[in-house]
Amino acid sequence: SSGINAEYGGLRIDIFFSAGTLTQYVKIDYAEKISSGTSFEADNILKLLADITPGGFTTNYVEFTVDLEMNRKFHPPGTLVDSYTKGDRVFDVYYATFEDEKFRNYHNRLQVFILWYIDAASYIDDEDPGWNLYTLYERITDSSGDTKYRSMGFLTAYSFYNYPRRTRQRISQVLVLPPFQGHGHGAHLLSTMYNHVSADPAIFDITVEDPSENFTRLRNFVDTVKCSNLAAFAPDKLKLGFSQAMADEARERYKITAIQSRAEGIRCDQDTRAAARVSGEIIP
Repeated sequence: SSGINAEYGGLRIDIFFSAGTLTQYVKIDYAEKISSGTSFEADNILKLLADITPGGFTTNYVEFTVDLEMNRKFHPPGTLVDSYTKGDRVFDVYYATFEDEKFRNYHNRLQVFILWYIDAASYIDDEDPGWNLYTLYERITDSSGDTKYRSMGFLTAYSFYNYPRRTRQRISQVLVLPPFQGHGHGAHLLSTMYNHVSADPAIFDITVEDPSENFTRLRNFVDTVKCSNLAAFAPDKLKLGFSQAMADEARERYKITAIQSRAEGIRCDQDTRAAARVSGEIIP
């Protein structure tokens, strides 16, 4: 904060994470502590960081290097629900809940990223059994045949009651870490969540909590791709306008809400019209 900057001259805070386990090493450097020799006490930076870092950290570089060696043995907690490739790189998506203690400990270290990269974000309650989490990793096999994992991002969703005997999944947080953004991983993570949830007949649909503009664009893209593969959204059906059959199939197959599927019907129709103009076909 600006207050801390005023208390320390030449302040620099570096936070390092191991790629898989996300153990943290914090290094603080400053040229001058402004309050030295006065009655004014400068803020304790390590305490301030500790207050917002439930997974803890070390300030000892040797300890961190030991953790880096342990990182080689890291395997993602939870259940593998999808794998995909981009070129010669392999990526995995795992599903977990907080009933898994190993995952809960990992999430304590993972969740700190939302404070750096999501505006007005807050931590979720890991004592609440309603949370469902999807985590994304790159799976790397080295020259010796050993497999290592690199943490890349996550998606959280909460289960709400839906009358009379079903539940509704509400997406709360989605984050792909900056080094991995711009390569379609967010769309694949969201699509994987859709596919996983769609297999559960007890879930009625998927909604989103206060989506940002960026997430809205991502969701619209994924929903449009999903809907475009459904029979109810075939080009000849789109010519007739939105129908109840479209809403029903989008919800039953991918848990997409009726309001969202209507918007996707419009987008799919616009794509169909654009393709028709290119091919020369006239669609009224």
